[in-house]
Amino acid sequence: MAFGLSPKHEREIALDDFDSKLFLIVAYDVAHSLGWKVGHLSPRGFIAYTSYNYSTGNEEILLRIEEPNIRLKSESMGNQILDFNKNKQNISDLVSNIYASRNEYTPEIIEQRWEELQASMLNSNEELEQLAPVNRKGALGFLGIFKPVDGYFITPILIDLNILVYLIMVLAGVSWFSPTSEELLSWGADFRPLTLENEWWRLITSCFIHIGIFHLLMNMYALLYIGVLMEPYLGKARFLTAYLATGLVASMTSIWWHADTVSAGASGAIFGMYGLFLALLTTNFIEKSARQALLSSIGIFVAYNLLSGAQGNTDNAAHIGGLVSGMIMGYALVPGLKKPDVSWLQTPVLVGTVLVFMLGSSFVYGNISNDIGVYQTDMTKFAKLEEEALAVFNLPPNTPKAEYLNTIYKEGIPKWNEIIKILDKTDKLDLPSEYHDRDKLLRSYCELRIESYETMAKLVEDSTAPVQPQLDNINQEIAKIINRLSGK
Repeated sequence: MAFGLSPKHEREIALDDFDSKLFLIVAYDVAHSLGWKVGHLSPRGFIAYTSYNYSTGNEEILLRIEEPNIRLKSESMGNQILDFNKNKQNISDLVSNIYASRNEYTPEIIEQRWEELQASMLNSNEELEQLAPVNRKGALGFLGIFKPVDGYFITPILIDLNILVYLIMVLAGVSWFSPTSEELLSWGADFRPLTLENEWWRLITSCFIHIGIFHLLMNMYALLYIGVLMEPYLGKARFLTAYLATGLVASMTSIWWHADTVSAGASGAIFGMYGLFLALLTTNFIEKSARQALLSSIGIFVAYNLLSGAQGNTDNAAHIGGLVSGMIMGYALVPGLKKPDVSWLQTPVLVGTVLVFMLGSSFVYGNISNDIGVYQTDMTKFAKLEEEALAVFNLPPNTPKAEYLNTIYKEGIPKWNEIIKILDKTDKLDLPSEYHDRDKLLRSYCELRIESYETMAKLVEDSTAPVQPQLDNINQEIAKIINRLSGK
């Protein structure tokens, strides 16, 4: 079975005693009998597309007459890296059926079919391979994936940049397999409490940070696939602008939807490019047969990833934000792609679309509640006050009674009451339920601390007071709450 970036099978056969006109006619009819849709047709060959198969996707078949030989190629159009011999089988079926059917064609039938086909033929000087949507993938080679060339320039730069950032992170000590949230945040991951605290740049930097090697590899393969398809259509400026703009919207959607999720990865921007391509595939910008074949494989890829993302820890909000913004940008760019000579449909439309995205993102940025950020700030105050309130336990054993009581009544208990006021404030914030549950535990903890301090004061004032059992019970309850808060 074929394996690679774009699984394919190529074969060259001799015309022998076949006339090139007859070969093309028979091959065209056989392709239709196999259920393939012939797209581009010229006097020297055609491009056809198979129907969608759940295991191998679609294949694109190129037949080119190069007398005295015929060059045949079947190449996968989906995201798969294995074709389970489907491409080889396509070529085998085509060739065997051509030879089996040739004797059915009389001179009269040949002339009639040739006249019928000429009406839909391209000019003889049209280059079929230039019209094939997937023709670049097979020619890249492994090292070519990382090298900018004409028509494939921005994609390898983005791939190289993502890989470089990952390698620098690993060399700096970040886990190559499963980075912690703290590590990701230190490198610029997206996180509402931080992003909304004037760290807006995380909306972009998060698009170049990945959560381990497998996350990176999956995203770079998806970027490679959509890049080789889309960049030749869009060109450098449109492709890069669309990638960054949809990545921005994806990141913004993520922090709008998730109050306390650390988000990172290029998938939001990549979904943006898939959304853009889906928009093009729902117009007549791309040839009909190629459009139908690509639409099924791209559509199923997007649907599968969204559904699988809904079942795990994937940031589907970013995926959906990228996908929708990509489709919007795609529809905005179609008129300019169809009419490249109309200047106002080019840069002005691209810039206008980006401005709309930026204004929309700015509006959302300014109106998202950052209650978790407020909560975290308040918890920092909590920790400081708690440390000051617990200072009574740091007093030496020979501390005078008056100083001990002063510390309890003037420092300890007032600090715990101040903390309770902070908890009353945080309880009014718009927070997930687990935060409010934690607040209740913390309030009980503070109230028990106040009760324990009052009991300790009684013992200091009168060492014979029968309150030691009560103090022990209070301390046991405090220990239980501390264990619950620490997850023990």
